[in-house]
Amino acid sequence: MEGRLSMRPPNLRRRLPMLCVCTFFVGGLIEFIMCSSGFYNVTSVNQGKKEAEKQQKGNDFWMRVKARRKAREGFLFNSYMHALLAVLSVILSAQALDTAREDIQLFEDFDGSGDLLVLYEVTVSSDRSSGGVYGEYDVFPRGIGNVLEQLSEEGRSDASFEAHLTRGVWKAEAGGPRTIFPPGAMLMAKIPEEGRKEKWGKLSWALSGVLGASFEGMDPSHDSFAWIKPSVTPDGLMWKGLPYEPTCTENLTPWLAVLPCSDRLGLAAVFMGGESSKIEFAESEFFSLGLSASVTANDEAESRVDMTARLEIQLPPDSSVAQRLLRTRATGRDADFPLCPVFGAENTNIVKAPPRVEAQPVVVDRSLLRDDSSLTGEGYPGRLRAVYLLNVRNRANETAAVTVFDQLPFFLRPLWHSGGRQILNSSGAQALDMDLIAIKQTDHWKQPTVFRVEVALGPGEEWQMRVPVLKSHIHTKSYSYACEKGFDVEAAMYEVRMTDRSYRG
Repeated sequence: MEGRLSMRPPNLRRRLPMLCVCTFFVGGLIEFIMCSSGFYNVTSVNQGKKEAEKQQKGNDFWMRVKARRKAREGFLFNSYMHALLAVLSVILSAQALDTAREDIQLFEDFDGSGDLLVLYEVTVSSDRSSGGVYGEYDVFPRGIGNVLEQLSEEGRSDASFEAHLTRGVWKAEAGGPRTIFPPGAMLMAKIPEEGRKEKWGKLSWALSGVLGASFEGMDPSHDSFAWIKPSVTPDGLMWKGLPYEPTCTENLTPWLAVLPCSDRLGLAAVFMGGESSKIEFAESEFFSLGLSASVTANDEAESRVDMTARLEIQLPPDSSVAQRLLRTRATGRDADFPLCPVFGAENTNIVKAPPRVEAQPVVVDRSLLRDDSSLTGEGYPGRLRAVYLLNVRNRANETAAVTVFDQLPFFLRPLWHSGGRQILNSSGAQALDMDLIAIKQTDHWKQPTVFRVEVALGPGEEWQMRVPVLKSHIHTKSYSYACEKGFDVEAAMYEVRMTDRSYRG
């Protein structure tokens, strides 16, 4: 089994201080034993006798005293050196090792259908010092560390990113264990403002080799996808989605490379080991891969890097993978459960979460319908008519401020000043208040329409916005598909702010 371990050998330079501690401790112990057993005394006596034979008999006593004194001084000097070097080694090795843990959460019958929702996460953290070589890592994936190094200028500023690949639509009405991402690819990043565009491009290209090749299409300098532009929130969060990115088990291969033991050891072997597991992953209704990493500058000399690799999947109750996970959870250990040495038993956990998960207090739904009766009398054919529908519902007992960040590609043009625009709330239909919307218009060629909607809802209130959308033709010579053949719009991002909490979805 050791020959199959896909983990890199530990960085011996970072292990050296701990080895020094052990060496000097053993040396000091030997010195203590030798002194306690009288070794130095016996040796000094023998040496004193030999020297005394060459001297006068009256000097024999003083020679023995001098020999014993030298032996004791040598022992004290060696003991002090061992103690000093041990203390220095402890100080040097205090932050030498990375920390890692592996967890599985099982949500059984979370939506009433009997299905099992499995959430697998690996978290690795490392403390970095600017005085050493920044690219040296022990367990932390070096490739992810190099990406963070580029984003944060070698740890001198904070930076983070989060990428997800999802297949299937989440159908549970009760919510999810955390934010559930929509189908396709999603990338979010918090990057320092200086050189933000170039760093975003490097990040998208790097992730194309870790999760999916289409992430490179998010690079603004990409000629074939020049109309795909990232959005930026007021606090500097960049995000972009690709709704047409296919997600399947072949994306597992590069994703597994960031795990310390891949799928050979630990809980990953129980969860993902074997071809049968891959087949069940491919047949599942909901499958999501995620990778997030961040660097936090603690001070001018040190920083901390964190990475979380996440896999989320919905399995039927008769699934062999589901049964194996539940059996492992019940027994605590399994014959086919070799621990990953990086985590150890204390950092390897499989827990059973509550079956019902608390839903988010605010629900945001957005859709783009293909037909809009408001454009019927304006001479537009049915295949070019659509309506943008945004619905926000507050289920909490307090007021919630909701901000929705969205964008539409250049060939989907919202008609903000059309007679068909309106909002619906508890008081009925009203004209759309344009003061609620901040818009950056499209150039009708490549730039998307970027807009932000801000509303405040009281307890139990619901708000809905309808805006007619006109679909335009695009040249198939410049793009690989035409909008009249159908196009899936990427997901929007929203932010909810309440009295004691705030979150994004």
